Amino acid sequence: MTFLLKLLGGGIPWKLLGVIGIAAGVAIGAVYFVRQVKLAGIYEAQRDTALAASAENARLAQWQAEESQRLQGIVAENAKEKAAQRRRYDQLRRSIADAPDTEDGPLAAVLRHTLDGLREPEGIGAGRAAPGPGGP
Repeated sequence: MTFLLKLLGGGIPWKLLGVIGIAAGVAIGAVYFVRQVKLAGIYEAQRDTALAASAENARLAQWQAEESQRLQGIVAENAKEKAAQRRRYDQLRRSIADAPDTEDGPLAAVLRHTLDGLREPEGIGAGRAAPGPGGP
């Protein structure tokens, strides 16, 4: 403390000290202000990135909801088709089971090949020549 008093008493003008203090305060304030401006820019960039990600997420959520609805429609349509196929198949099985014995007899060759093809993994007409002139 005595050093400071000697220094001050030795000829340093009080006005100069005031000016140096004010300049230091302004410099510190300027550094703080510049730092705050840079932080504001960083925060603004982060906000813009977050808003863009949020908008993209909202768009994807909307797409996912629409896609889910579309797929539910497809599933419902397939269920209706399967139910209709099941009804036709059950009706066909009942008509076969209820057919009188008088209708039980040899099948035409084309129908026999078709039915055999439905049973074979290769498909209809597997293992035989195509019908046509000179064919079976």
